[in-house]
Amino acid sequence: RGQNIHDAPRLHRANVGHNVNDFEEDAVDGPGLGASLAVALDTTVAIVKVGVLLFLKMFLLPLFLGFFLDASTVHFFGHDVARRLAFAGSDLFSFILLHWVAGITFMLLVTVFLLQLREVAHPDVLARLIRPQEPQPDLLGNLMHETVFTHMKRMMLSLAIYAPLLLLHVYLPIKLFMASGLEASVPFFHLNFYHLVMPQLQIPLELITFHLSMLALLERYKNSIGGLQHRWMKFMCRKLGLTDYLLPKEVEGLELIGSKAVFLPRDDHVPLQVDPFFVELVSKEGNVDQFVESNIDKGNDSQPRSIVHGEIRASGERVLSIGTTHISIPANDGDGKPILLPTKLGRYRLQLRDFDSDLSLEPTVEFFREIQGEEIRRPPEGWDDLGAGGAFVQGRWAWGRERKSVVEGSVAQRTSFRASSKHRIPFGLTMKVIALLMLSWIAITLTAIVIISMPLAIGRSFYYLLRIPEKYIHDPLAFCLGGALFFPAVSILAQNTNSSNESLLKRTVRWISRFRRPPSRKLFVALESFFLWFFAAPMALGLSYDLGVVKSQKWFAREEKFYDWKSIAFSFVMGTVVLNTWSFLLYFNCLSRQFWANIGNGILEAPVDGNGNNDGIFHARNQDIDAGGRENVTVDGQEIPWQGNQGRVAKFFKIWRSVLCNWEWDSIDRTSLLDDFARPVTRQLASALVGSFLSFQMVMYLVISILKVQQGGIPLPFLGIVEYGMFRKTIFRMCMALHVLVQLASGFRANIDRWFEAAHGAARDDRYLIGELLMNYSPDQVK
Repeated sequence: RGQNIHDAPRLHRANVGHNVNDFEEDAVDGPGLGASLAVALDTTVAIVKVGVLLFLKMFLLPLFLGFFLDASTVHFFGHDVARRLAFAGSDLFSFILLHWVAGITFMLLVTVFLLQLREVAHPDVLARLIRPQEPQPDLLGNLMHETVFTHMKRMMLSLAIYAPLLLLHVYLPIKLFMASGLEASVPFFHLNFYHLVMPQLQIPLELITFHLSMLALLERYKNSIGGLQHRWMKFMCRKLGLTDYLLPKEVEGLELIGSKAVFLPRDDHVPLQVDPFFVELVSKEGNVDQFVESNIDKGNDSQPRSIVHGEIRASGERVLSIGTTHISIPANDGDGKPILLPTKLGRYRLQLRDFDSDLSLEPTVEFFREIQGEEIRRPPEGWDDLGAGGAFVQGRWAWGRERKSVVEGSVAQRTSFRASSKHRIPFGLTMKVIALLMLSWIAITLTAIVIISMPLAIGRSFYYLLRIPEKYIHDPLAFCLGGALFFPAVSILAQNTNSSNESLLKRTVRWISRFRRPPSRKLFVALESFFLWFFAAPMALGLSYDLGVVKSQKWFAREEKFYDWKSIAFSFVMGTVVLNTWSFLLYFNCLSRQFWANIGNGILEAPVDGNGNNDGIFHARNQDIDAGGRENVTVDGQEIPWQGNQGRVAKFFKIWRSVLCNWEWDSIDRTSLLDDFARPVTRQLASALVGSFLSFQMVMYLVISILKVQQGGIPLPFLGIVEYGMFRKTIFRMCMALHVLVQLASGFRANIDRWFEAAHGAARDDRYLIGELLMNYSPDQVK
């Protein structure tokens, strides 16, 4: 095993070197006042240094970026500087916390974006410029041991990265938007706030929750950001012809492109001389493509070139022979050291041509060039695991002297933008790179707008469908509600879209051509489930909400039209949206204890089987109650839950997906579509509507028969005459609330029984002293 000459001094220094504190300890014979003061002073200096550095890095820098973000977006969100100053004067803590959270969130997003882009691009592009995230078990120790100048240099470098990106992706797009005049006609981003409690308490709680949620979301989905970057770069580089310049590609094989004789042509009067080409090739640095291509003998281009697969080293490199790393060429002077020509030079592989003892055959070096294959899928899974053991184990690009992974060793050599250091980048290539940067900037800007606007629009649509007054709209809550639906839906859509390499047009034509007429019985089951889920159940839910929450006392006093088409349409759309949102949450197990326990722990991880069960799909402790007011249906003694990707909701939609996407009529199952899902849900919703209406009519008949209507109202004891519309509205809401409570009690009967049994057992144990330690009574011990 070879040893680097630079290792010896380093090892010597490691063995004989001393710490500065060691000399101080040697100089002091024993403990004294001076030594104690020195230790106290050193400790104080270290504490002050760590505190100042943490203040600058973790507080001041994010706060500065937050102020810059606010100054860039204040008019975009419908505010002005005066309102910001008034907010700071009324609640300084929330004002500072708001800007700190905004700044630290921007820093996190930029950091994740750049780290992912480092892994997506070819290792020769960004891997030597951007330092990867590394484990730091002794963060405070690093802060103390490194100099202040080093920390300040890193901080200024971070600011030099964040500030241009903020200008480019925040300030410039908003200025263009404001200059276009759309701000006055598109007040969509003018935010609304409603505080249930005092703002000084609610705003910090919301900001802290948002910050913790962003940390968890970025930790879980940062590889998805890298996947999007990889697909975008792959698509755009193929269109612009920049794949060989920017993206890592596999090496499929090696192609013989030419050869070069080792010695110059023989001359009887001149000793045998090595071709100066090889001497210059060994010492040449940087790109050798043009030098090699212009000096080797390429032979006859009409003849087919030899292609070999070569061998793969343990490091992942594809070479001609694993056992040969250099070609030894004798020096011209005869006494000097031989020329060691590497068998791998950039994209080229070299080998000495086989020749026999015939002296007419001159020794020749053959040159093979890499044949590039497909793009390597990046980033690899688990590359950001800080405890996995470095670049070699994680598969990320190496940093500094790290050992390269097998994937990095197998990457084909990228094409340089310049043929050599003396040449300029071609104008066409420069324009392609500028086009890529411009299109990427537009894509990032549009993506940011969509990420902000779509969840907000979806959340506001809930307020609109539920007909909540505008003064009660709270846009942070609307954004959270919309994001909980928008981002998983986009993820599912992207997975389904990327599941096939065919174009959308071909997939549509193939889908239409595969249609077959379904059997009659299957068709009737599908039509009934479709009618119940997509019409009857949403209408029942929407009308129940409309009657129980929206309708005014004038309507109950019969002063308004009984029903109009607008109200019916609102009810139907509202019921459809709420029901499908409910099923969406059930599919992702969002209404289980396990899901919210994970949320509370800040890990946002799905349960083991996606159903909230830790011991299998059908866990004995899963006692979810279905919408039909009964316990889970059992199959072979095992409960079928409503939630999770194996629950009844998932089975219902998986069947409809297979029917609509693949015309698989045989997958239609009466039990899964009707008995376990559509009928129970519709029955309970219709029961709430019809039962409430019938009980309301009965109560009103009894009230009117006992208490006659007087002067447009109904006389009540202690209350006097209550307006007729208000009385009918109150009675109907009471009837509906009572009916829903009865339904819930019936549905959760098993849980209620267990609660009563537990309470009864606890009372019985306390009464009869079960589980207590009893001692004999002794009158002598009583004083």
